[in-house]
Amino acid sequence: MHIRKRNFNNGQYNTNLLNMKINRQLKKIYNLMKPYSKHILFLLFILFININLISQDAHFSQYYAAKFSLAPSFAGTTEGGRVISIFRDQWPLLKSTYITYGFALDYAFPKLMGGLGIFAMQDYSNGGGIVVTNVGMQYSYAVKLKHIWSNQKWQFRPGFQFNSINKRLDLNNIVFGSQLSFDETNRNNSVNIESSNINIYESAISVLFNSDIAWFGASVNHLPLSKKSFSGESYVSPVKFISFGGVCLKTIQGRLLYDKDYIYFSYLFKYQNNFKQLDIGGYWSNKSLTAGLWYRGLPFFKNSFGEYNNAALIFILGKEFKHYSIGYSFDYSLSKIGSFTGGAHEISMVFLLNQGKNLKKKKYKMIPSPKF
Repeated sequence: MHIRKRNFNNGQYNTNLLNMKINRQLKKIYNLMKPYSKHILFLLFILFININLISQDAHFSQYYAAKFSLAPSFAGTTEGGRVISIFRDQWPLLKSTYITYGFALDYAFPKLMGGLGIFAMQDYSNGGGIVVTNVGMQYSYAVKLKHIWSNQKWQFRPGFQFNSINKRLDLNNIVFGSQLSFDETNRNNSVNIESSNINIYESAISVLFNSDIAWFGASVNHLPLSKKSFSGESYVSPVKFISFGGVCLKTIQGRLLYDKDYIYFSYLFKYQNNFKQLDIGGYWSNKSLTAGLWYRGLPFFKNSFGEYNNAALIFILGKEFKHYSIGYSFDYSLSKIGSFTGGAHEISMVFLLNQGKNLKKKKYKMIPSPKF
């Protein structure tokens, strides 16, 4: 009877073979990332410099200038790098104004078939009594699609985001409801605060479809990875849903419009914890100038106070240069308290880096959305 000897070296051989495959894959990734190493280091350097200056999930009127706040699918949607800086001052006539800073960097990586981005936002509310710092990373992946309808070629771009939120409470600058009383003897100064500084971890996902003349998409934000509140109880922010889209039309040459002018029509809808908000409007744009008018509100629905939701008219003006653009917007409040708040002012600056240098040919379509 022949007894077959067992080869005890097969396990070691398979392990070595697996290690060799892993090393080859890591080396391939390294070779792909090596040409972009300087850009990645530059992005990280800029982020950590600005981390103390600009670090909430705030609402911008120029959300196409601050695309990072709209959906992670917009990461890397230029032909190179992009630096975004934006500032918002809401209700400046009130003592407890709302100040928001935003900063972002993203870069297109054609060999990785997508883009990477980092961002930082900081929101001061209640006169600095509450400071929310939001820092995160974004990734998008571009996929070409066949003809869906007409002769337009479409592109599908899913996106993912991971972000860390720090919330800091300054009790010296906050007046709680329990502390308000017409009778000094009934005032209650006790507030259940376990920690005035907490950290929360969240994620977001998004999808974006675009052709040469249209785009639309959606994002889901505040997907919780941790639960914490100032009182120490388990709490997560309500999930926020965003839907957006638009179309870009080339104008016909005439007395007022030239053949290189463009008109954009777009919308933005937000839903969070039974709160609804709709922005709808349009832009006119030529090679260097952009002007826009938006309406914010839901005029056919009443809010929790039994009034129709007419929030604001938004006026936007932007100027584009060779490698950067500057935008300004003003929110004119349509509510009853509008004349007492001063509306909202917003300034944005966007810088473009190394556009087209890493692209031998355009593999993917640029998003035809406005610049502001």
